[in-house]
Amino acid sequence: MKIVLIRHGATKGNLEKRYIGRTDEDLCGEGIKKLKEDTCAGIYPPAQAVFSSPMKRCLSTAECIYPVPVSYTHLRAHETEAD
Repeated sequence: MKIVLIRHGATKGNLEKRYIGRTDEDLCGEGIKKLKEDTCAGIYPPAQAVFSSPMKRCLSTAECIYPVPVSYTHLRAHETEAD
């Protein structure tokens, strides 16, 4: 078994160099475009299952990279913020 970790695509906050933490920001147009380009270029390996945080940016990233039906599992994983 091989496990591959993939960071979510770019959001507006990422491009503005803001810490977005727990905010549920979705991907921006540039982030979606880059993911699709990288997917077409064969950057990402095939997958039998995809595990994702329930955050919009993470789910959108998974759906951009793996648009064909695969097993999606939503983890209760969230970024944490220092108190």
